[in-house]
Amino acid sequence: MDVAKIKEVAQQLTTQSGKIGEVATSGTSQAATLAENWLGTDSEQFTSSWQDAVKALQSAQDSIDAYAKQAVEQADQQTEGSGGGGRGA
Repeated sequence: MDVAKIKEVAQQLTTQSGKIGEVATSGTSQAATLAENWLGTDSEQFTSSWQDAVKALQSAQDSIDAYAKQAVEQADQQTEGSGGGGRGA
């Protein structure tokens, strides 16, 4: 296992996860602006759908964070087990 590469990928996953969080936050702000300026049933349906999308984004973010954490843990275990950070079994 190339521990450094695994940790690099984990960091990239964490970065991408953060971007998903930014989409959820920004989109929620934009949805609020729409709700203030767009009245009616269609607006209410849009807002409700957006709230569902935010839940899905948060779930994706949580999953990606968990994968990144797992990758780091596995890399750390490899380092502890092999006594180094190079490639190994």
